[in-house]
Amino acid sequence: MNWEAIGAIGEIVGAGAVVLSLLYLAAQIRQNSRIVRGTSVQSIAHTIQAELRWSGDYGEIFVKMIEAPESLTKVEAFKLGEWMTAAMWARQNEYVQFRQKLIGEDVWHGCRGILKNMFSIPWVRRWWANFDRTAFTSEFIDLVSKVEAEVMAADQPFDYQAYVNNIDGSTQAAMNESTQAPRR
Repeated sequence: MNWEAIGAIGEIVGAGAVVLSLLYLAAQIRQNSRIVRGTSVQSIAHTIQAELRWSGDYGEIFVKMIEAPESLTKVEAFKLGEWMTAAMWARQNEYVQFRQKLIGEDVWHGCRGILKNMFSIPWVRRWWANFDRTAFTSEFIDLVSKVEAEVMAADQPFDYQAYVNNIDGSTQAAMNESTQAPRR
């Protein structure tokens, strides 16, 4: 066997090894990308769950914010402002993850929906108008302006007042139905 043939076989084996390595690397990158996206979605879910727990703790203050915002005490308004700051930071984080393609459009659509619901509340719009926005990126501020404009232009914006009233009314109606004996 001559050295040229051995060299050619070595190059073929080497090229095959490089191709296999590249295929393995591509599979690893794909798997890692799925893991990162899954972790991002899990992080968003965890943040929203924490917000909901916090909202539950502030339930009376939230209802007051919706039904009679002028009756909020300074401490209650401060608590709501802190909650809003945290909620807006969470929405900005979700927006950044969406822009970096770490979450899909379907997940972002839900996150954006939360933002729209928040801005359907007049107190929230007043808070945002008076908040020092330097805490947020200019791109996120522009997005919030668009969302707020959509809410204001909507024929039927989400009505938190009706939502709260319906929860209260539907809960009471369900309790009444469950305590009545079945008809024959």
